[in-house]
Amino acid sequence: LDGARSLLSSGRPAEALSALTAYEKAFPRPVLGEEALALKVEALVRAGRLPEAASLGNAFLERSPSSPVASRVRRSLAAAKK
Repeated sequence: LDGARSLLSSGRPAEALSALTAYEKAFPRPVLGEEALALKVEALVRAGRLPEAASLGNAFLERSPSSPVASRVRRSLAAAKK
């Protein structure tokens, strides 16, 4: 996840998404699954894949509105609307 976060920070959302896909395949039931999901929503927004980001983020918020990463997901989704 650190690699995906670094890629995202350096403006490379498509590469961050690839790293997150690899993470999901390597760890199908990850301990840091919510963190990975928050990063994925942010990467999708930054990559301009807004419908995918909204679908993933909104589904997560319905399931886990009080999650520690829920505020990050909300911020990403709000940024997509600007």
